[in-house]
Amino acid sequence: VYVNGYDRAGRAIVIYYPTTDAACPVGESVVFLAYCLDYALALGAAGKGPSGRRIREYSFIIDFSRVGRPAPFKTVKACIAVIGKQ
Repeated sequence: VYVNGYDRAGRAIVIYYPTTDAACPVGESVVFLAYCLDYALALGAAGKGPSGRRIREYSFIIDFSRVGRPAPFKTVKACIAVIGKQ
């Protein structure tokens, strides 16, 4: 998960690469995801995008192209819960 650039509307782009359980414990993954989403919202709120407008939104991209096996359901479910609370 990382924040990389802005879309045409000036929203921060958050890119998420799902991984397997072996990469990192679910709790740590969820905490890091929450940090990245908060960071993306903070960038928009500060008007750091190309438009200079203050936007409290982000674009979220899930890239499955690098995943060999599907991410475990408990990891996906925990991450979606965090996204829903943001």
